[in-house]
Amino acid sequence: MVSVEQKNIDEDLDYMFTPSRWVVRMKQDEVVEDFVTSVSKAREELLLSPTVEKELDIVYFTEGDTKCCVDIYKPNKAATDAPVVLFIHGGYWQECSKIHGAFPARSLIKNGIITVAVGYTIAPEGKKVKKY
Repeated sequence: MVSVEQKNIDEDLDYMFTPSRWVVRMKQDEVVEDFVTSVSKAREELLLSPTVEKELDIVYFTEGDTKCCVDIYKPNKAATDAPVVLFIHGGYWQECSKIHGAFPARSLIKNGIITVAVGYTIAPEGKKVKKY
């Protein structure tokens, strides 16, 4: 059982670390909606772009029914020594996904940079992975 004291600490931390709460130019629920719309648009643009090579849902970890994947976005004819950005989405291990990597990938690709967007299992399904 969680103590009242621990519950208060958890609620305080949740309040402090809710990013949309800190935006002053729009309401909190509008921030999330704007972000989701922007990410969806960016991903659609990348998937339809003839100038972007896409490798989607490449499995890097499997345990039971759980598969963790990456998406790779790269400029057509990327240099063999092109820089790579590894994008690990935010969401406090509770929300978001690798599709959010499409948002920064648009600008990175325009500059010859390959983007690898990492997906991982989020809470509550996610669990601590064994060290090998």
